[in-house]
Amino acid sequence: MFWYRRALAVIIICIVAFPACAFTFSYGSLFDVKDVKNEDGVLQMPLTRKKYSNVKILSKDLYDFLQKCNSSCIYQADSAELQIEEIRPAKTNEQLFIADVSINEEILLTLLVFKNQKSVSVKFPEVFVFKDKKFKERIRKYVVEATEKV
Repeated sequence: MFWYRRALAVIIICIVAFPACAFTFSYGSLFDVKDVKNEDGVLQMPLTRKKYSNVKILSKDLYDFLQKCNSSCIYQADSAELQIEEIRPAKTNEQLFIADVSINEEILLTLLVFKNQKSVSVKFPEVFVFKDKKFKERIRKYVVEATEKV
């Protein structure tokens, strides 16, 4: 009987200790978003450094689609329309800007933009993985042009 209780305790601890399985969400052939979680019907997008939400869902259709995913899934999107929602300077550094870019008005991507005297560089979230390198370059150029105007 002692061994049964101990085994039951270990099983309960394992169930509680393991978080919900994360999955990868693919947005057509353009990019992947890693570590998306669906816990009891509540969608949780990945966090950078466990506190910054750099990928957000804007579309109800996409949100409903992702709520149905329990493992890796692909949302069909062949093209992407970009729109700068906001570019704001960071409070801690004059050379750092935060750019919010919407993709097809379905996904909001937050990027860090470093503006020096000679160049502008863009840092993408770690959980955001590009499949299409041309699309990545298109976003980078779009954000650099918008930041130079600020």
